[in-house]
Amino acid sequence: MRGSIHWVVVAAGLGSRLSAETRKAGVALLGVPMVVHSMRAVAGAPGSVGGTLVVHPDDLGRAAEEWIPALEQASSWSVVTGGATRAESVARGVEAAPETAEWIGVHDAARPLLDPGDLDRLLARMAEPGEAGGDGAGELAGAILAAPVADTLQRVDGDRIVETVDRSILRAAQTPQVFTRAAWRAARERGECAGTDEASWLVASGLEVRVVEARRPNPKVTVAADLRTCEAHLRARA
Repeated sequence: MRGSIHWVVVAAGLGSRLSAETRKAGVALLGVPMVVHSMRAVAGAPGSVGGTLVVHPDDLGRAAEEWIPALEQASSWSVVTGGATRAESVARGVEAAPETAEWIGVHDAARPLLDPGDLDRLLARMAEPGEAGGDGAGELAGAILAAPVADTLQRVDGDRIVETVDRSILRAAQTPQVFTRAAWRAARERGECAGTDEASWLVASGLEVRVVEARRPNPKVTVAADLRTCEAHLRARA
């Protein structure tokens, strides 16, 4: 059974590699800020009870006055400032979630191409039973979107190849990453997150997280060329 879900959209990064005049979240794609595309991708999902946008302190006013009002669901969304790390930023977003939210979904503002079908399959997987439940009751702790690794991977020592890594057992983690509120609390009790995403934290805490393969492009915007790629995909979908 699907749970009620509160979204945390993380948009607090600087995006320095993008070489843009504004921080990454505010960069326009087809005339719409990237962060608005990303929020719209999750805000209307079945079971959603709102969300929290986590932004750089200098973007607080813009987020409240421009970005959140661009949502049809604006009344159920709020904005908070991010912390010094991604983990701290996500924690601030989760703390703003209402107690009615059974699940927490974390999505990067830098992934504006999230496909509705991929999101629906992710939430459907979360609703299925797991082996080691997030609260000990037989439910999954979490599920994430991920993609197969296409390139050949080499483990190296300096510039010397040590071995070829079996890519068939590797997946490139994406967002959204969805987890139960009980799993979040259990992981928090075990200490601070040392990983670069929420899934790594939950797994390190001994909780079960499953992977749902993304069937449509869901790249993370990092450099200027990514903007052109995203705009091309958005035009094709229009």
